[in-house]
Amino acid sequence: MYLSKYNIIFDNNSAEYPEHKVLVNFLNRKIHLIPHQLADIIKTNNLNEIGPFNEFLIENSYLYHSTADEQQAERDANEFYHEKLKEEGHQFFISPTYSCNLNCSYCYQDKVAMPRESEYMTYDMVDRITRIIQDKVTIEKAHTGPPVVTLFGGEPLMATKKGKGIVRYILNKCRMVGLPIGVVTNGTQLDQFIDDFKGLNVVTFQITLDGPKHIHDQRRFSRQGEGTYDKTIAAIELCVERGMPVMLKTVIDEQNIDHLPELAEFLDDKGWLDLEDEKFMIQLAEDISGFILHCMDLTENQGYSGKVSGSDKNVKILKRVSEMAKSNTSLMKMLRPESLGISQLFYRGELPPPKLSTCSASHISWTFAPDGTIFACPGGVAEHLVLGRYYPEFEINEERLDLWHSRAVDNNPECENCAYKYICGGSCASLAHGFDIIYCRPIHDIVQVGLDVYLPRIINRIRENGML
Repeated sequence: MYLSKYNIIFDNNSAEYPEHKVLVNFLNRKIHLIPHQLADIIKTNNLNEIGPFNEFLIENSYLYHSTADEQQAERDANEFYHEKLKEEGHQFFISPTYSCNLNCSYCYQDKVAMPRESEYMTYDMVDRITRIIQDKVTIEKAHTGPPVVTLFGGEPLMATKKGKGIVRYILNKCRMVGLPIGVVTNGTQLDQFIDDFKGLNVVTFQITLDGPKHIHDQRRFSRQGEGTYDKTIAAIELCVERGMPVMLKTVIDEQNIDHLPELAEFLDDKGWLDLEDEKFMIQLAEDISGFILHCMDLTENQGYSGKVSGSDKNVKILKRVSEMAKSNTSLMKMLRPESLGISQLFYRGELPPPKLSTCSASHISWTFAPDGTIFACPGGVAEHLVLGRYYPEFEINEERLDLWHSRAVDNNPECENCAYKYICGGSCASLAHGFDIIYCRPIHDIVQVGLDVYLPRIINRIRENGML
């Protein structure tokens, strides 16, 4: 007999069933409450004591007759993953410019070889991009989901004459060929573009709000040093009034964490936290700028390559947020399961399918830069991450493209024996290809925080499957 190497024991910190632990297997999509006795047996791999639990463990694929059975389960998961991948649509990011009207305190763009200032795309470039998108979607029948175009930057919605002209041209092209559109914007000049989105299938406007006015304005300010809070709020209000979906992003760090309750109460008073999830989404994000610069220093100055463990700083921040949320109903509404790695468990009562890659950049994502280059990831646009060019001629580095497309946890030696690989999906591909860094996030701690917050609200679903 063989205990799955993907069995993971989490603490049960809920008031109910304190004598139990939480057993999870992300390969087999199983989660159960189990007694401490069984948790100890699994932790120590003590097969001699399994007797009374044998049937339960085999039935739920925590225990196999041989390693070959688990290897078959992994092959099945791989096949299922790639079948589901076909249902996703291509992701196309268009950056009309890398210029930006803000000078945010934590922006790392000018430190990672992204040109801070640049010319805009030309109309010819947009024509070429449109043809490439249509050809790619038409030729690659493997992906049946609708493709999505996302405007990125820099700041895509710059209300200069040239900025307005090229964005409106892109939007008209999307309207003509029926492409859904999303926008990642600071929102400060959205009012001058909002009417241009009429008649388009708008997926979302992602807008960053980092706290109440006095905090947000210390972090997100114009090139002239002026705060952007009022314009950001006006942009969100405009989207809500027009019925356009908003993805509110808040970058959390030590500077603003203690002000999250105030921000949440403001959002709640506005009624935004009660909007349908499809209309008002929330992303609580970590500040990754320091980590990226750390990786650059490791590789460029110290010659290091290999694994880098995620800092526990961000886990501590998540824990602090979750603790504050226990005594603040508005913050609890703002703290969505998506931020804690358990969204599907919370909403559907089941674990997600095994995850073989980190994001769409590994398979179905292209980014079109204003200088004519193509990248896989909109946030990874250093010279050594170029996939090819779309202008003046279309050319793709097939070898580099294959590196991205082939990257998955099932063929990454660094992930081979990791119990968390089917929830992690492997390291960020941009870090791996750009800096030869395998970024190991503290998955266990993140999921544990999620269970601590939401287990009391989903425990009945687990009971239906579980062993009490």
